[in-house]
Amino acid sequence: MEQSEMKVEVSSGEDGAATQGMIAKKLKLSAKTVNLALNNRAGVSIETANRVREEARRIGYTGRRRKVALRRAVGIIVPHIGQAANGELLQLLRQLAAAHDFVPFVGESGGRPDEEAGLIEEFIAGGANGFFLISPRIHNERINEFVRRKIPVVTINRAIIGKKDENECIFGSVELHGGDGAIQAAEYLVACGCKRIAYLAGPMPSHSEQQRRYGYKTALESCEIQFDEHLVVEIEMPRTPPWASLEAGYKQCQTLIARGVKFDSILAFNDEVAIGAMAALNECGKEIPKDVCIIGCDNIRMGRFVSPKLTTIGIQREKTAWSAMEILWEMWDEEEGVSPGRKIALRPSIIRRESCREMIR
Repeated sequence: MEQSEMKVEVSSGEDGAATQGMIAKKLKLSAKTVNLALNNRAGVSIETANRVREEARRIGYTGRRRKVALRRAVGIIVPHIGQAANGELLQLLRQLAAAHDFVPFVGESGGRPDEEAGLIEEFIAGGANGFFLISPRIHNERINEFVRRKIPVVTINRAIIGKKDENECIFGSVELHGGDGAIQAAEYLVACGCKRIAYLAGPMPSHSEQQRRYGYKTALESCEIQFDEHLVVEIEMPRTPPWASLEAGYKQCQTLIARGVKFDSILAFNDEVAIGAMAALNECGKEIPKDVCIIGCDNIRMGRFVSPKLTTIGIQREKTAWSAMEILWEMWDEEEGVSPGRKIALRPSIIRRESCREMIR
């Protein structure tokens, strides 16, 4: 598909010329904000834009145009578009891309590293010059290779563990602390009086599943509750659809009930699994939250419209999308090509609704 091109105002920094970086440093603004203001784009207040332009005039910034044109395309690669949390984040990223005059190229990898790498190459050939990778499984060094080719990449929900990984990874990253969320969820269930907390697991080896399972076990230990493997129900493999879905949660809860083990609450891998489990509980006559409390993860829109409304671990989805876009812009704004990406971590919090006893008045 033929894409239009745009010229981006950048400063050369050659021969002592004034640069956008000088303006950003003087006004204590991000490089992205200065770039948006100088190019009359949305997202900057009138007051800030006037300050930027005044400083540009003061230091004699002329804004020579970059010799190489940038195409208006950014790739967004997700494991499964149909998964609710992925779909909602994808929608936000597409809206932000459009607001910044980029055409989004969207690809579904099925969670396969080779497919992720193949889609990146395909999109680069089609004109994409930046990427968002949602929950990628491709190796860190493979992502680094794209950045070295001056293709900025920002990962969302990928583990960057310790200083060694952080120093070696030159791509940008927005990390979502799913483990912290699972700890909060399990501790909240204990605070609601629950002692027999079941866990309906997600797919392995996904990063989110590893974090949430770890958080579940950690919380039980900190609350001095003995771990019982009979309260953990793995997701059925293979499964249709191929993610932790409503159908998967329904079947997992049926399995839990059939085991005949006592449980008073459920921590579900995600909201879709939780909502599927609620259907199974209703069918067998268990009342939520009187008989069983249940809590999900991801805060998808559907959770507000089931009955009872689903208590969940809230992921800051809007902030996630904005942060990813900001990091991508920062990587582009460097005058020497593409800079190493910034890494940030966002922590989830509990959104209390009706599926846990505390909310009943």
